[in-house]
Amino acid sequence: MKNKLKELLSELHTELGDAGELDTDAKQQLEVLAKDIQGAIDPDSDKPLLEDVSDQLQVAAVNFESEHPRIAGVLENITDTLAKLGI
Repeated sequence: MKNKLKELLSELHTELGDAGELDTDAKQQLEVLAKDIQGAIDPDSDKPLLEDVSDQLQVAAVNFESEHPRIAGVLENITDTLAKLGI
């Protein structure tokens, strides 16, 4: 499951690189989320913090749905994967 999370993070980074029209704030928000998600792979991660990240991912997915559906889809997949990991 953590390998799937790594794949999804890589996909998110690719989508961020391809989404040239993202404003700076949105791109920075996604980069911070990606960094926090990377922490989910760490076995010593702080579970309450990760639960907050999961909530932020859901909000970000909704916000990106109309203008950047591919990014929203990746975020939703990451949220699902985190849920399967018990986060």
